[in-house]
Amino acid sequence: MAYRETEGNRPGTISRYKAILIRFRDFAAEANVKIVSKITLPLVDRYRNARKPKISGHSLWQESRLLKDFCHWCYARGYSETDVLANERYQVPHVKQKTVLTLEQVNQILENSTPSRQTIFSLLAFTGMRSGECRNLRVEDVDLENNVIHIRSRPGLETKTGKDWTVPIHPRLRELLEHLKPKKKGWYFTAQASDKYPKGDNHIDPDDLNDDFKVVLKKLKIPAGKKDGGFTLHSLRHFFKTYCLGQRIPREYVDAWQGHAPKQRTASDHYVHVTNDDSQRPMLELEFPEKTNAAS
Repeated sequence: MAYRETEGNRPGTISRYKAILIRFRDFAAEANVKIVSKITLPLVDRYRNARKPKISGHSLWQESRLLKDFCHWCYARGYSETDVLANERYQVPHVKQKTVLTLEQVNQILENSTPSRQTIFSLLAFTGMRSGECRNLRVEDVDLENNVIHIRSRPGLETKTGKDWTVPIHPRLRELLEHLKPKKKGWYFTAQASDKYPKGDNHIDPDDLNDDFKVVLKKLKIPAGKKDGGFTLHSLRHFFKTYCLGQRIPREYVDAWQGHAPKQRTASDHYVHVTNDDSQRPMLELEFPEKTNAAS
């Protein structure tokens, strides 16, 4: 894990890797295998076979790839005399293309949400930010004067990539934010007052947001829940990117708004810099009408 940290893996990724290795360690211990030099290909085969009914094909591929990397890491450092998985080729499974929410569906969801949830769902739908990033917004991050929202990575509250970025505020979202009266400092969105937080100054729980989102979906008879192949709160992020690209917004802008970096950088990527002033124009060009042609 220290090696992974040195290589720049994010805390969430490291935690996921650690959980996989602990799970494999416990599985191996049941077969009386307690040191890496005793790992065999049949042992890994049995582990993968045991995991297959419990996780998705893509998750199984990720675990297999990690075990392959781990075995190579052990071999390179002399902990094992052979790289037992060196010749294994784990194919990336075919991933079924996800269905994306339409603007008409998003409008229906917003119309049937409570006022407080409507604002949060609108922010996610019209900025494409993750629910965790919304949860960690502070009052000073929402800058109506300059018409931008700052997504900041803070110690203990890091973004997925560990980086900061800025997204312009669309006029439809700005109208909602202007009517919101946040506290003078602290979290921009807060949960309702409770016995533990009587002042109502605790930040929102993304799980609660997702549960409320699914309640609205079920009310509208829109497929809900990842297990049932339906939509979740994260689907608003997919909607935003898909809709922006469909409106011919350049991918460089959309990626910058969502904090994405190209997986395979080209020479031109090093010279393309999306500034805040440049970002305002395409965001203003985006159309998010409250009434779609299909609904009118």
